[in-house]
Amino acid sequence: MTHEPRAVLEALAASLDAGEVLARFPGLTREDLRDLIREAARRATRPAASTAPPVPDRTAAASPPASGPWPEEVMVHIDGGSRGNPGEAGAGVFFQDRSGTPLQSNSRYLGRATNNTAEYQALLIALARARDAGVRHLRVFSDSELLVNQVNGRYRTKVPHLQQFLQEAIRLMREIDRVDVAHVRREKNVEADVLANEAMDNGSRR
Repeated sequence: MTHEPRAVLEALAASLDAGEVLARFPGLTREDLRDLIREAARRATRPAASTAPPVPDRTAAASPPASGPWPEEVMVHIDGGSRGNPGEAGAGVFFQDRSGTPLQSNSRYLGRATNNTAEYQALLIALARARDAGVRHLRVFSDSELLVNQVNGRYRTKVPHLQQFLQEAIRLMREIDRVDVAHVRREKNVEADVLANEAMDNGSRR
């Protein structure tokens, strides 16, 4: 079987056409795919326990939610940063509708953490909020190539806590009809970057 993370393969097996999965992962056999689909179905019939460390609520700030229900398709820009890596860390999340109208923003201080942890925490915040708002199609934009490639199954990770974050992200993604995660350059991710830095600024003054 291919060496991609099993959780990623299960998610793909459950959501994509079989031919597309096999074409995407040449080392995967049809027998492997059948096993993955069975496992994904088995997991879906029981509540999945959260394995990712909780997101601290210190210095959490969010803009008021948009009036009325959220649209079915939403875009979100996410960013996480750490001053010291590890050091004072923060996450920024900025939601918009398809036309670019802001829906909500979140700036959260994470305490002491690494850049990669902060990036994943921003993703988890975004996924949980979108799920709670009833979003059906979430388009996630991040300037972290590592996070984007891991979530999309192109990169592997052997770091235990990042594996936990990835598994939690996949669990939340299963609760939304469609989630697309794409990479953008830093200059296209300004709003989320400002929110993450705001969280670090506020946290460092405590």
